[in-house]
Amino acid sequence: MSDRDALMYIHENTQMHPLGWNYDTNWNTEKRCNVWYGVRVDEGAHVVSIVLSENRLMGKLLETDRLKQLPNLKSLFLNSNFIKGAIPRCLGDLRGSLTELNLAWNELEGNIPESIFSCRLLKVLRLDNNRLTGGLSEALANLQQLRLLD
Repeated sequence: MSDRDALMYIHENTQMHPLGWNYDTNWNTEKRCNVWYGVRVDEGAHVVSIVLSENRLMGKLLETDRLKQLPNLKSLFLNSNFIKGAIPRCLGDLRGSLTELNLAWNELEGNIPESIFSCRLLKVLRLDNNRLTGGLSEALANLQQLRLLD
């Protein structure tokens, strides 16, 4: 497995919009990830940022073990799209690196998974304007670096 496999998880699960993504330059190609729209890599060619905001992503983010292939991912912005379903617990697999998670302005439902609160480096957690239910877990206290919660 590679960074490419983990990125393809996002692509495969969000292709439901009849018009496709607004911007998908080089996605689903053999080109290096550093030239894929919305993907930034570090000097070692590891994915550190995925920004696909306002891009007509539609579908559900299913549970997967592929996100473990992004151990250097610091920022994940999938906000302002049409993503439905539950927030996947597997986002907690990014606990060693994730500092910004923005899933705001989608159609996500259910509770915030406890696994999110194991991402102790999170500084920004935006989940606003979804259809989430339930309260905040006491495990929120684990996020000692958190500066913005919405």
